[in-house]
Amino acid sequence: MRIIFMGTPSFSLPALSALHQSKNTICSIYTQPPKNSGRGHKLNQSAVHKFGILNNIEVKTPKKLTKEIDAAYIKKIKADIGVVVAYGLILPKSILTAPLFGCINIHASILPRWRGAAPIQRAILEGDQKTGITIMRMNSELDAGNIISCAEVKINPITNFSKLEKILSEMGAVELMKVLNSFSGNRFNETQQNEKFVTYANKIEKKESKIIWSNSSAYIDRQVRAFSIYPGAWSLLNGKRLKILEGEAISQPYFQGEVSDNLFTIGCGDFSYRPSLVQLEGKKVMKVAEFLRGAEVNIGTKLG
Repeated sequence: MRIIFMGTPSFSLPALSALHQSKNTICSIYTQPPKNSGRGHKLNQSAVHKFGILNNIEVKTPKKLTKEIDAAYIKKIKADIGVVVAYGLILPKSILTAPLFGCINIHASILPRWRGAAPIQRAILEGDQKTGITIMRMNSELDAGNIISCAEVKINPITNFSKLEKILSEMGAVELMKVLNSFSGNRFNETQQNEKFVTYANKIEKKESKIIWSNSSAYIDRQVRAFSIYPGAWSLLNGKRLKILEGEAISQPYFQGEVSDNLFTIGCGDFSYRPSLVQLEGKKVMKVAEFLRGAEVNIGTKLG
């Protein structure tokens, strides 16, 4: 099939790579425009943009999709289907219907649970025991289209965002190829979502990554895992921001927000939490043992 691919971050790459290696033809790639980022605020292309250039695929980077330009272009090149993976722009109806067989999307949850921008983080924060990938037909509503295929994965007590995102991105590529390879009769086998079970994964706000030590140790553990490695759950230590990237809940009660031993165990609302991987403001990521050798942290030190 002739495919228009729409995606932006590295999460999109396994699906894009699988399509590129298949018998399908990627007619064109749509991705978000280069942005200023990193040290020096240099103009950087997205991961998908770089893939397109490397593989000599036409790349388009509009700030907004239009009927007059983009929908007309998609029809002109006779695209059979649009594949969308974490693109980051809203697709108007004119784009959704421009390919011959419409557009499908890889979404990182088991729909209808966790429609929206941050399904992986929300699943971990909520304590879900499983999540997965949904391939769905796109329509004008947010993640509300018919389900074509699903694949599940367990969320275990040490699963963090970075690891789960990688697993799901690779699962999405596998599931996408299954769907495309089984496509026949000019249609997909689709089922409607059950609106009774809809939940929304709202975009993560900055304030959500701040650790409140009066919360339970179980919640703080989920918070650390949901925001690891980026943006990192954090607390203030001696006036500086300390990101906590890995650790574990400890079944021992101590004073909230107070360092209770030489292992850097910190009291929570019920029990305690013991970080194992941290990053102090302006410093590199390091294991707690290394961090403690150079930091002024005594028993009784308060975090907040």
